[in-house]
Amino acid sequence: MDFMKEIDILIFSPVSDVFSKGNATRQDIFHRVNMFAKLKKKVVLIEFIKSDEEIKNHKINKFIEVKQIVKKNNRKFIDYKKHGFYSKEEKQKIMALFDVYRPKIVWFEYDSFFLIILCIKKKYPDILIYIRSHNYEIGHHCEKWKFQNRKKYIPLASLLRLVVNQIQFIYLYKKVIKYVESIYCISRVDMKKYQKKFPNGNWQYLPMYMERKNQHTVNVEKEVINFVYLSSNLENSVNREGVLNLIAIASRVEHLPVMFHCTGNDIVRSHEKLKNIKYHGYVEKYEDFLNSMDVSVVPSSIGYGMKGKVYDLLNRGMPSIVSKRVDDVFLGKSKKAYLVCNSIEEWVVAIEVMLDIKNRKIYSKNAITFMNKNFSKKKYLEILVKYEI
Repeated sequence: MDFMKEIDILIFSPVSDVFSKGNATRQDIFHRVNMFAKLKKKVVLIEFIKSDEEIKNHKINKFIEVKQIVKKNNRKFIDYKKHGFYSKEEKQKIMALFDVYRPKIVWFEYDSFFLIILCIKKKYPDILIYIRSHNYEIGHHCEKWKFQNRKKYIPLASLLRLVVNQIQFIYLYKKVIKYVESIYCISRVDMKKYQKKFPNGNWQYLPMYMERKNQHTVNVEKEVINFVYLSSNLENSVNREGVLNLIAIASRVEHLPVMFHCTGNDIVRSHEKLKNIKYHGYVEKYEDFLNSMDVSVVPSSIGYGMKGKVYDLLNRGMPSIVSKRVDDVFLGKSKKAYLVCNSIEEWVVAIEVMLDIKNRKIYSKNAITFMNKNFSKKKYLEILVKYEI
């Protein structure tokens, strides 16, 4: 390795192909790496990939190198106890990176590399360790589990696994947290939850940053207003819960001139009996699709972390209606950037408000103002500089 022998920051990511800037998580990591470089930090990004993937190591510029390592990487919650090294060879391969690069700082994307952190601090006690928490894992997993078991008898084994998983996570976090300089949460609601659960940790808020791709144009007067829910992967309980909530809402406004558009794979086609919901699956011409939409709706009431698609649409200036949980994620203090609903009745009223083009123009403008103020690149860099990373 002749790129650099002594670097500032070594970043570990379970997400590969970060520089493809695909989904919201990749964009969050991508911009963070580039901002470190903007601060003149030499960075090596370690991406873990599966054994059947092609290794792609490459130099981005004089400050950034990307190195991919094959690693058994099952990120299911039940594997937190094992989330580290799966063999002696794997441990040697990962720990060898520290002899090659001699980093001053190690940054972990996701708060799940407990055993790796313990090994690092044992061998290299002077290395500073930081963690980017992408969601409040304890609550996130628990809410998804409750949703999956909402209508059936809960097997004792499933309940025991949940309890054991929670105990393992709490035990390992308490063990590791004393070695970590700071844990940067992606939302304030996550940070407050973690501060309450682990008061001894140094919890900080580091917002997501994504560039504005295109700016939404409020469409002219239309007979039917298009409301869109970008539900993504429906194998995810959070997205499935959102679709079910959307169906309940749509059934109450069939008399209004609205059409709901729902994206995401594995859509349950039996729900198409509602005339005012259209299921799209995967959308290839994404920009053209969004240009035809008028209002974003996000009815999900479970799940922590940042809602990347909501971020993108607000950043574009699309008028939006969101659940109370989404409002909490977006600082929980917006009064004008979007409408917040906590019941189906409130959703009905909010939808009626958005039928007026004047209101859509107001919320479009306010959304951009809100995002510029709270999620700007300048604000992001100020946080990194403030905490001397």
